[in-house]
Amino acid sequence: MFKAHLAGTGWANLAPNLSPSNPIQVDLLAESSNECFLATLGVTTGLQAGKYTQIRIFLEPNSASGVTLPNSSTNACDSVGAWNCVVDTNGTHPLQLTSEAHTGLKIPSSQIARGGIRLLPGQGVDIDVDFNACKSIVRAGNAHSHHGAGPKFLLKPVLHANEIGTSALIAGTVYEGTESGDAVVVPSPNPTVVPFAEVWLEQQSSTFTVGNPGPTALPTPGPVENFIAMTQADANGQFEFCPADDGSYEVVADAANLPTSELPSNATITEDVEVSDGIGVNNLAVPLLAEPTPTGTPAFNWGRIEGVVTTQDSTLSAISEDATLWPLQPFTNGTGDTVQALVPPFSGLNGTLPTPVPPQVTTSGSPANANCPNIATVTCPANTDCECFTLAVPASNPVVGSQAGGYAKPAPTPAAYGVGAVASKCSPSMLQTDPTNPISVTGGAATLAPSPTLSFAGCL
Repeated sequence: MFKAHLAGTGWANLAPNLSPSNPIQVDLLAESSNECFLATLGVTTGLQAGKYTQIRIFLEPNSASGVTLPNSSTNACDSVGAWNCVVDTNGTHPLQLTSEAHTGLKIPSSQIARGGIRLLPGQGVDIDVDFNACKSIVRAGNAHSHHGAGPKFLLKPVLHANEIGTSALIAGTVYEGTESGDAVVVPSPNPTVVPFAEVWLEQQSSTFTVGNPGPTALPTPGPVENFIAMTQADANGQFEFCPADDGSYEVVADAANLPTSELPSNATITEDVEVSDGIGVNNLAVPLLAEPTPTGTPAFNWGRIEGVVTTQDSTLSAISEDATLWPLQPFTNGTGDTVQALVPPFSGLNGTLPTPVPPQVTTSGSPANANCPNIATVTCPANTDCECFTLAVPASNPVVGSQAGGYAKPAPTPAAYGVGAVASKCSPSMLQTDPTNPISVTGGAATLAPSPTLSFAGCL
């Protein structure tokens, strides 16, 4: 475990993915690739702002049982029946602990630069813990001491901590929402969190070219969101993007299975998420609405868009290329412009194809019908390679709003969609379907997009 003490409050867990039964074993003398081993274990649920004046690192007792290392790793100290050990030219020796397994390796304020680490609201911090292995491991005895038992190695830790950098973060929680008049709100008290929701971070900075039936600048499309990062909310519905550069962002979230209704949700677009002077936002409350139950007994509750991407080189000959696909939903931003947001597609049974999300296809002369089960036969147009795809998406229009101004009830169905794609070796490399002629999507049904849906040219 890895904990820090907040003055006047108590202890905070900095590595919630670590526990006595699920520790991580680290070679302290390994190459620099191991320097940031805690980065993937760090807290992502937000820490309380304030000054942290003490850090403790808890070690696994050598006598511990029922321990599972990540990724089915092998215990490097197993040959000496311990979890902590020293390896020298004479072999492997257990590293004997004193109180470290119970009270932790202590880094008091006197050993932390500036007496503590100060964290501001909406800010993340990187901590460098300097473990002096040469001074911390003490050898007692020699190779012939203790009746041939070999030397003993004792842990006498010497550690220092330093704040090596601060960075802005964007964090919040995804909840089940409800309609209240023309607004969508998070019910209070006792709202229901949405575990494992998909959350994407986007910015309004890209303009795609309309690409159906071929690359053309007409009609002129509006801006399409630029994909920045993606994450999944944890079991408590909490998410975090860190670091986040100064700028204005949108957070787009949805979920394939809401906990109360067990139905998929709409997409919710949170606008005006501002990061300025290294300070971000750490208290977003994102509401998701349950989709209406589709009529009949469909095999799935969301909508599906199936289509075909084609590629061609500058000589108008077929060429194989990779293309990444995105579902697009329009919304009106604060200045009155229509913007196309990237919507996280759903995965799983009857979900997006191919996987993982966002899907990437490789065009060829022999497209795979398995990626688009409702298209009877996929045939590439003359002088092109092609591949089909399926995007599983919310079957309603998005909820749009901001933390400051609240969220508005979505426009009535049918849901309006576009499809965007990026093929980096083609020119233009970014295409979208005609935003003035959206694709209508309904729940429990597959919608066939115009074929070909997007046609890339000038590919290398």
